[in-house]
Amino acid sequence: MLVLSAVNTVSCIIFLRETYAPVLLARKAAKLSKETGIPHRPAVYDPTSLPHRIYRAIQRPMRILFLQPIVFIMAVYMALIYGTLYLLFTTFPAVYQGEYGFSIGLSGLTYLGIGLGFILAILFAIPQIDKQYRRLIAKNNGIPMPEYRLPVANVGAVCIPVSLLWYGWSVQSHTYFLVPIIGTLSHKAKLTNQGTIFFGIGTICIFNSVQNFYIDAFTRYAASAIAAGSLFRSLVGACFPLFGGDMYTALGYGWGCTILAACGILLMPMPMLIMKFGRRIRERFPVKLD
Repeated sequence: MLVLSAVNTVSCIIFLRETYAPVLLARKAAKLSKETGIPHRPAVYDPTSLPHRIYRAIQRPMRILFLQPIVFIMAVYMALIYGTLYLLFTTFPAVYQGEYGFSIGLSGLTYLGIGLGFILAILFAIPQIDKQYRRLIAKNNGIPMPEYRLPVANVGAVCIPVSLLWYGWSVQSHTYFLVPIIGTLSHKAKLTNQGTIFFGIGTICIFNSVQNFYIDAFTRYAASAIAAGSLFRSLVGACFPLFGGDMYTALGYGWGCTILAACGILLMPMPMLIMKFGRRIRERFPVKLD
């Protein structure tokens, strides 16, 4: 991970261009000051001190998270999925090494199921976000709404509980190892679908749809809205593996995943409800961030 991160960081420094307006304007002002000898102030200028700017950058996501109900609801939903994702990661070694006798190397390959789900969602589901967005705008007489970014999330909302039930009960019943990994329907069925693939598809569908919703709903403060959701789900993601082992030991993989799937089913209507009532909620609970 360190090597990959280093290569990625160096590549970004070399090949990516700066696009942040305050930085570009500050550079332009500095260049003009140097060329003319006359001090120039950037068009986007914040006279406040650095400690105040840091404080504002920290408290703004908190305000969005706790004062805007839609952001909080979707953050809870994403946190559940994120925590479950990391919980599943911690079960793979125990399941495939302990239950099926895989070696450490082979059990590592079982993570490819969720990865394949990510890839399939990126290739086929993510392009639908913009397609459905344009379709709903046309249907609304050309008026865009942030909630129009969420139709694809409804697909992901179905995939999550289905994948958890599939994975949990196939492991619980000690079925052929390709059932939880590849999602075959019987001991001798060939490779068709996959439980964990569905989880990967559902995760990307929901995450990308919600991220696009945040950007459209908080255009000027989109980074703060995304940071609010990221902070909340990261905290939850760190906590889930702490109790996951005890939960599966006490309940088994079937009932343990059923509890998580039940939480997913309870939250399943959230994207659809926000599509219908989101505008009213946003207007009723405005967040002052300046």
